[in-house]
Amino acid sequence: MTKFDKYFLSKLKKDKKTSTWMPTKVVYSDEGMKSWQGGYCKYLPCSNYIQIREKYKNDKGILAHELTHARQHGLFLFFHPLLTFFDKYTLFIELDAYREQVKAYNYTKEGQYMWIVNALVDPNRYGLNISMEEAMEYADFMFGDLINKD
Repeated sequence: MTKFDKYFLSKLKKDKKTSTWMPTKVVYSDEGMKSWQGGYCKYLPCSNYIQIREKYKNDKGILAHELTHARQHGLFLFFHPLLTFFDKYTLFIELDAYREQVKAYNYTKEGQYMWIVNALVDPNRYGLNISMEEAMEYADFMFGDLINKD
């Protein structure tokens, strides 16, 4: 992880509201979802559309994750086309969204977020082309301070 990565990710780690200034519609349905998805957020002109699987209707973590993407759409509205050329853009926006999800789950033990590490290295999900060691380093940096060690 580079110094720039740490700097940028530390900015994302700052507490913020998981909300968006744009109207956001949330729908609970399995229709059209990839097998590995719990939910997704799609930017529409002047609004966001969030779809979450029916079985996760009461999962506050997935909702927080997708609302984070809705907030990101509002923040990066004009920069999004440019940011997609930044090779770590997807990694950083997913780490930001997963951080909000981890907060919602209130994890108490290290390693409870290994499923996120596995998702980051899975070539069929985000196409990040990072190693398990790199994904672990990013995850520890982004989520390690959230572990409730009481």
